[in-house]
Amino acid sequence: MAEPGSDLPMFLVPHILLVEDSPGEAELFCQALQLNWDGRNPRGRMLCPRIDLVQSGQGALGLLREQAEMNPPALPAFVVLDLDLPGGSGVMLLRELRQDTRFSDLPVIGLLWAEDEALMRSLDGLGLLAHEVKPVFFADLLTLVGRFCHHFYPITPRLEFSGGERGPHP
Repeated sequence: MAEPGSDLPMFLVPHILLVEDSPGEAELFCQALQLNWDGRNPRGRMLCPRIDLVQSGQGALGLLREQAEMNPPALPAFVVLDLDLPGGSGVMLLRELRQDTRFSDLPVIGLLWAEDEALMRSLDGLGLLAHEVKPVFFADLLTLVGRFCHHFYPITPRLEFSGGERGPHP
């Protein structure tokens, strides 16, 4: 359904869960998302994505459980998960999500500070949509977040992200 006088269809506001323990990195992610969203939506006809920010795996699990209990459930379109959370709680969260049928198909993109083959082997079979090394420069973060927007942007067809095996998320 299009808004009168608009060539853009109206959609629900995208919802993202960001699990990041660094307030500075979370702020930069949110700024990059806003800039990308504004670039894709120059007329300002669509609301900016809603971002729920939590700083721990347990906090994320609690929030997701609350959202799953809502009628209708209010789960995010996808989760951006810092895999380097203290005490391995990012990896533990991913395991718990995959064991709970309410969250087993929830798309999760993992971020880490450096490629870690041992860590990635431990994540095999946990349905990580993609994993990315956190960019050092803001311009690179803009590019990375732009890829997230392109994948989950509600107007264009959803394309596979980083060659993942998961299909489009309804």
